[in-house]
Amino acid sequence: MEKRSLALKGAMANVNGSRLNGKAAIVTGGASGIGQAIAETFAANGASVHILDISADRSAEAAGRITRAGGKACSYECDVTRQKQVEAVLRQVFQRERIDILVNNAGVAHIGKLENTSEHDFDNVFRVNVKGFYNCMFAVVEHMKKQGGGVILNMASVAA
Repeated sequence: MEKRSLALKGAMANVNGSRLNGKAAIVTGGASGIGQAIAETFAANGASVHILDISADRSAEAAGRITRAGGKACSYECDVTRQKQVEAVLRQVFQRERIDILVNNAGVAHIGKLENTSEHDFDNVFRVNVKGFYNCMFAVVEHMKKQGGGVILNMASVAA
């Protein structure tokens, strides 16, 4: 297995102190929680951020906060469980710029016991947390391969 790492500070950082300057990132679930923190941190460190969220309003609000703070951000409404929608949204993103980073952060949690979990609830968790990651990776991998590489971060957290 190939070993990779991403050093954000130290000798590998660029002259402005961050390897994210000039990079573009997609952050799914980037309008709230951990995804929002990632989007804001990436933007504060020079990355152009594309926020995908199931809520157009929350996505626009998050992108607005970043741009008002001096960062670069765009917002997109996207249901990561719908492959055709993910592909269409990412085509829009690719037309804007080269994407260097995909942060698969969109996720849902169902807290409860097995006997209290309906099949519908289980299916929803699986669609968002597994199929959503697959849909985004599937839509971005050829773009990254054509440009010579990129970084895909798949997040997992009950707080994501």
